[in-house]
Amino acid sequence: MELAEFEGLMSDYVSGRLAAGAEARFEEALLANPGWVEWVEAEQLLRAGVRQLAQQEPELFEAPDLSHET
Repeated sequence: MELAEFEGLMSDYVSGRLAAGAEARFEEALLANPGWVEWVEAEQLLRAGVRQLAQQEPELFEAPDLSHET
């Protein structure tokens, strides 16, 4: 698997949205490229941090009210 393809699939893998065949292929790529595991772990930590921040500070994730702007 090329790095560009890996990067494209990583988000779907971390969020659990890969089909079984694509997931198995992705995991094989991780086994073949152990350094890529760190990228997946970093993505997982980043998502967990954003979820935690959204729970603690939900107003940070609210869309601004633009109804008064022309």
